[in-house]
Amino acid sequence: MFIRNNGQIPATIDVANWKLTINGESVKAPKTYSLSELKTKFKPYTYQLVVECGGNGRAGFFPETVENQWTEGGVSCAEWTGVRLKDILADVGITDTAVYIGYYGQDLHLSGDPNQPVISRGVPIKKALEDETLVAWAMNGSWCMATPYGW
Repeated sequence: MFIRNNGQIPATIDVANWKLTINGESVKAPKTYSLSELKTKFKPYTYQLVVECGGNGRAGFFPETVENQWTEGGVSCAEWTGVRLKDILADVGITDTAVYIGYYGQDLHLSGDPNQPVISRGVPIKKALEDETLVAWAMNGSWCMATPYGW
């Protein structure tokens, strides 16, 4: 896989206390799930998915981007296992006005300052509701804790 960090990778992830909270203006019933709840409440799926970095081909950007001017190659394929985001969203209920989802991971701001906002990625609700959009806990059969922007 390619590596592109927009924040500092957490030193450790406490799996026993890891939580996923779904809330926001388009959520009917906000809920928080543990990893074990996700694994038991929802049907797991495994898909082989191609992931392409949004900065793929950045050497051709104009105006020129800062940092590494890599060309093509920010593409990889892995086998991901997790639960469908659409099943989680159905559990909390979303309004017809939902157009986009946003999320935050456990990474810190690149400066290391815990008071600085971390990067947030999101996708259109149409993408969030596709079968292949997973909250994944395994890659290629091994445990991982992937954030949604890592699928």
